[in-house]
Amino acid sequence: PRLADRNAFAAAGFASQLSATLQHARKTAVAMRRNVCVVLSAADTLTLIYNPALAADSFSCGAAPLPLPVPGSADNRLRVPAGVTLSVLPASVHFLAFNGLGQPLSSVTLNVAGSDGSQQSITVEAESGFVH
Repeated sequence: PRLADRNAFAAAGFASQLSATLQHARKTAVAMRRNVCVVLSAADTLTLIYNPALAADSFSCGAAPLPLPVPGSADNRLRVPAGVTLSVLPASVHFLAFNGLGQPLSSVTLNVAGSDGSQQSITVEAESGFVH
């Protein structure tokens, strides 16, 4: 009976993929010593970009960012699957930037919900950038 609702599996899979993508963005920022931004461009798309010209202690995405591929993909966009909802707290956050030290601009919680009512939260800690 649990296999009948694929949206629950889609939500769990997307939450894992989102967590891995955020960890990848943080680790890439540290490795390159440059800013990496995760832009929440729409309710169903996240875009990874970086700007190698910026100083490592800045939180800006810059005027001419370059695409950063999502792990396991050639594309720099991560799309929310059908039947899954992504929400961000605080709601005013439209991008998450990691500086060259792996620190984010602020603490953010991303909630992934399936149409079956299942929900998972992913938090990015403010000072360390730790994703859990």
